[in-house]
Amino acid sequence: MMCFLEKKMRSCLFGVCALLLVSSLTFAGPILIVNPGFETGDFTGWTRSGDLGFTWVSSGGAHSGTYKAEFGPVGSLGYIAQNIATTPGEAYDVTFWLRGTYTPNQVELDWGGAVAASWTNVNLPGWTVFSSSGLGASSSLTELKLGFRNDPDYLYVDDIAVNPTIPEPSTALLFAAGAAVLALRRWLF
Repeated sequence: MMCFLEKKMRSCLFGVCALLLVSSLTFAGPILIVNPGFETGDFTGWTRSGDLGFTWVSSGGAHSGTYKAEFGPVGSLGYIAQNIATTPGEAYDVTFWLRGTYTPNQVELDWGGAVAASWTNVNLPGWTVFSSSGLGASSSLTELKLGFRNDPDYLYVDDIAVNPTIPEPSTALLFAAGAAVLALRRWLF
């Protein structure tokens, strides 16, 4: 008969092994963007280009924090951009929060020098998350560039984020992990 202490040690070993298995399925955290929510009160960290008319950072009404960016260029896009550290061959997800109701308007997301997504005539009375997933990186620095125009009013932007794409675990991987945990449990108990 197994003594109480031996059973507790096996139980602890099982817990540690299960924790190690689960932690091996986790992935890297977010990529650091300078001033992603414009909380400096200006465009610090961002390079601006294109039509910069009617474009600034203001307080009040932000998605989170105190500040948001306002974009109201007329007829052509105004851009903000940053070069961010990436790993060649890896994929990334870009998200940002947007609000604005008047048209015509346009939003463009460029990744690594190419248009990754574009939206026209968005009508968003409340904050809405926009995203583009699975964007591949070909170098250790990738340019993230966002362009906005709103002819009669403003588009409000806040909380820009870039994260590594987390691949969906395959059914086979989940089955193998479950089988390994069951086998370990049988061996220990």
